[in-house]
Amino acid sequence: MPSAHSLRRLRHVLLVAGITSIAAGGCQADSDLGQRLFEFSPMFRYGCNTMHHDRGDAPVSKPSKIVNQGRPAPASTAGGPSLLDEYAPRPDDEIKASEADTWQLPFQTKRVVVALLTMAAHDDIEKLDLVLTPYARWGLPDRREWGGKPVFTKDGPQEFFDALREAAARFPAKGTLRVPPQPNSAQFYVRHGAEPMWAYYTGGSPQSPDILAFKMVIEDGAARIDYIGFNAHNPPTALEQMAIRSTNDPPPPLKPRIMPGSMGERPPLPTMVPGGAPMPGAPGSPMPGAPVMPRVIAPPGAGAPTPGGPAPTPGAPAPTKAAPAGGH
Repeated sequence: MPSAHSLRRLRHVLLVAGITSIAAGGCQADSDLGQRLFEFSPMFRYGCNTMHHDRGDAPVSKPSKIVNQGRPAPASTAGGPSLLDEYAPRPDDEIKASEADTWQLPFQTKRVVVALLTMAAHDDIEKLDLVLTPYARWGLPDRREWGGKPVFTKDGPQEFFDALREAAARFPAKGTLRVPPQPNSAQFYVRHGAEPMWAYYTGGSPQSPDILAFKMVIEDGAARIDYIGFNAHNPPTALEQMAIRSTNDPPPPLKPRIMPGSMGERPPLPTMVPGGAPMPGAPGSPMPGAPVMPRVIAPPGAGAPTPGGPAPTPGAPAPTKAAPAGGH
């Protein structure tokens, strides 16, 4: 059994050999370098005695070059101007990497969404990595991310981008981006990347509702979109309708509440403690904090006190009854 020291030396030798082979063979892009290092990563993980987490999925090899096609925005099917028509007049070059790296949640939620819609209106597919995470997915508008599949595939994000443009053309231009309110405690987790947040547009009709949803997270210190949910068909299919109904349900709390009792009722307060002493505040017992009044015991033969009269003094002799006067 090799020792830990020999394993560490083997790891260093393999690391040097891997970097030397990469330098000798050359690499055409950063993704090529990342892919080669990932192939060597099992050697690095098992060559040391430190516990590592293996994601189990290799990085997606993006196409070497993604070129904008400059196509016009799809025709609106919203009964008027669509979201793409709303953001088409914006200059395409206003979205820069220097600004995208400063986006924060929840304060700049709409800015991130507007940047993506502006790219869709201008058919600018080259800048998607400024608003999406490397592992972004798209599917049905459901918080469980039904039907989710990667945006960036080996064939590029063209399938997602075309579907997004068609879906955004169904929503009116003056639609409101709805962000469910969150307490300050939940916003703390969102700001630091521990929890995601959702925003969505609504459209369609009560009989055929339509939703365009965005799940946003903090990626490398900046706000990014991690999931985009929308219906690929209009009107939605039965599966899409089921996802819409589940989306309308209130979101689950960050931490479930634990209620006492099997049915959520408050357990009854005991009236007696072990030993037979009454609980403070129980009927027939003095209230907590109330002064203790001395108990007055009337002597034998004393009548009841007269209403409105002075209270008898404790320890005073009982009044004697006057003798009747002598008669004739």
